Amino acid sequence: MREMEESLDQDFFDLSDAQILSQLQGLPEYRDAHHVMLFWGVGKEVRTEPLILRALEAGKHVYLPRVTGPGEMEAVEIRSIEELVPGTFSIPEPSKDLKAAPPGALELVVVPGVAFDFRGGRLGRGGGYYDRFLAHAPGALRVGLARERLILRELPMCELDVKMDLVVTELRAVWTGAPERAPAIGV
Repeated sequence: MREMEESLDQDFFDLSDAQILSQLQGLPEYRDAHHVMLFWGVGKEVRTEPLILRALEAGKHVYLPRVTGPGEMEAVEIRSIEELVPGTFSIPEPSKDLKAAPPGALELVVVPGVAFDFRGGRLGRGGGYYDRFLAHAPGALRVGLARERLILRELPMCELDVKMDLVVTELRAVWTGAPERAPAIGV
């Protein structure tokens, strides 16, 4: 999957990033959420800086991950991107002087990945950070940002892998096998 990801050109990434972020922002689940955890996209991940800035401008409580140890992270509310510092793997993260929030405070967590499937499966970068974190935030809606070309029929999963509730691509948003978490139709 990483080889496939590497074979795509920058124009594709730029266009798909904008389309994915537009799809996400159009969802009522995102629009209605007040406490959202986002990520700072690096490498071939969806570039989320425009989303972070718009969420802050809209008055949302915006949280970003801060690594606390091997495979461990916490959610920290930011009020400006100026509060970010180079962190683990050189990924911008909230500075150490900002207080972590309890995972239960989050309504929606946006998650990066190398690949996803429409059953909620996610292939991350191999550290297990999000799986461990999401296991402690069961009430938050888990949303994976994916490129349509990197959707697989089915990803192998183990008992420690946390499934996504929703996968958003440049073309669509798909509820992924968690019907009890899907919005009621016609209500």
